[in-house]
Amino acid sequence: MRGASWIRGVSDHITVRSIVGRYLEHSRIYYFANGGEEEVYLASADWMPRNLYERVEVMFPLKDERLRDRVKNEILDGYLATM
Repeated sequence: MRGASWIRGVSDHITVRSIVGRYLEHSRIYYFANGGEEEVYLASADWMPRNLYERVEVMFPLKDERLRDRVKNEILDGYLATM
């Protein structure tokens, strides 16, 4: 199902999955396949205006390939398998 922010030709190949309910506190893992050049980011908050404009939050890339693989294979894949 395409959401209200779907843009033909731009977001055709983007899939967004929420693992935990909307208002629960949880870690944030952002994974981008990026045409085979995988990117993983960790963050302290979701991208809601209240978090971006009224708090101090952190988001950073995992540059170390071993750490990216561990987060993807040991955490993210496990979460997604339960969906």
